[in-house]
Amino acid sequence: MGEGGAQTFWRVYFPLTMRGVATAGLLVFIVALSLFITPALLGGPAQTMIGQLVIEHINSYQNWRVGSALAVLPTLMTMLAVFAGDWLLSLSSAMGGRFEAAGMG
Repeated sequence: MGEGGAQTFWRVYFPLTMRGVATAGLLVFIVALSLFITPALLGGPAQTMIGQLVIEHINSYQNWRVGSALAVLPTLMTMLAVFAGDWLLSLSSAMGGRFEAAGMG
């Protein structure tokens, strides 16, 4: 309809692929939270990340309470990201809606 390549991408293709882009970003975020060795190798002792703190509290200090509490944080962050992504981008509607996908409606 007379639009250039960039305008066609942003007005046609990008809105159609937004759910896929959001889902891919969410999957990458979830996998990145589960990796413990990458921050240890890349960051070193100067930059401590939550995975390193969990391992340190459980293995070195034998402090299971603090280690488990720290391990719950990435789980809660993941759940928050999943629910926020679903709420903002209505990702579950791609499966036929919230209740239809679960067989409730």
